[in-house]
Amino acid sequence: MSKLYNDLVNIIDFEPDREEEVRTEKYCKSLQVIANILSSVVIILGIATIFCVYAEMLWVFYVFLIFTIVSLVLFGCYKKKYGVRVNRLINDECNINKALTSYMVIAQYYKRKTKMAGVLLLNISSILCYLGKFEEAKKVLELIRKYCDTPEGNAYRASMYAMIASREKDKEAVAQCVNELEEMISKAGSPYMTTAYNIISKYPMIMEAEENGDYAKALELLEIDEEEASNLKKVNVNYRLYKIAKVAGLEEEAAKHRAYVLEKGGDTIYKKELDNIK
Repeated sequence: MSKLYNDLVNIIDFEPDREEEVRTEKYCKSLQVIANILSSVVIILGIATIFCVYAEMLWVFYVFLIFTIVSLVLFGCYKKKYGVRVNRLINDECNINKALTSYMVIAQYYKRKTKMAGVLLLNISSILCYLGKFEEAKKVLELIRKYCDTPEGNAYRASMYAMIASREKDKEAVAQCVNELEEMISKAGSPYMTTAYNIISKYPMIMEAEENGDYAKALELLEIDEEEASNLKKVNVNYRLYKIAKVAGLEEEAAKHRAYVLEKGGDTIYKKELDNIK
C-alpha cells in the first residue's frame, strides 16, 4: 500500500462498495501490467533501433517511432476511458460512494508526490463534501501540503475550503479563501485558479441570498446551463434553491426543487437531508 493510501485510511471512515472495489483493482493492475510491458518493449526496440540506424536501416527507426506513439495514445485512451466512467458515477448518477471507493483503490497505487496526487486528493475531498463528511474533507485537504505543495495544490485547497465554509455558513473563512486565491492569481495564475476564483467569489453573495431568502437573487447567482450542467450540479443548485425558497415562504417552488433532489440526488448529503424533511 502507498503512504498516500495509508494516510487516507487513517482519515476516512466509510464502507467501500465491493463491486466497485474489485473493478477498480482489476483496472489498476491491468494498467500496471500494460505499462511494464510497454516500457520493456520500447527499451528493447529502442536498443535494436540504434543498431539498425548505424546499419543505415532508417525504416526501422520510423517503425519504432510509430509504435511508440501509437502505444502511448492507446495507453492514454485506456486511462481516459476509466476516468470517464468515474466521472459519470459522480456527475451523472450521483453515485458518490462508488466513486469514493474507486479513488481509494487508485490511491493504493500512488508511489510519488506528484501533481496528480493533488488532483486525486482534491477529488476525494470534494466527494467527502457531497457525502456530508466535512471534517474528513478538511483533513484530506491538509494532505495536499504533504503530497502537492505547489501553487496549484494551494489553489485546490483554497477552493475546496471555500466550498466547505459556505456550507458551514462561515463567512470569514469564505472571504479568506477568496482573498488567498486572488493573491495566488496575481503571483502565478493558471486556468484552474481563475475558474475556481470565479466560482468561489460568488459564495458571499449566495450566502447572503440564503440568509435573506432572496429567491430572485439566488436564481440569478445560481443560474446554470440546463444543457451543459451535470446532474450533480443541478442537484446542488436545486438543494440551495429549496433552502432559499423555504426561507422566502415560496412553498410551491420549494417543493419543485426538493422533488428534483429526491429523484436525482443519488446518495448525496443533499438527498439524505431533504429525505428526512416531512
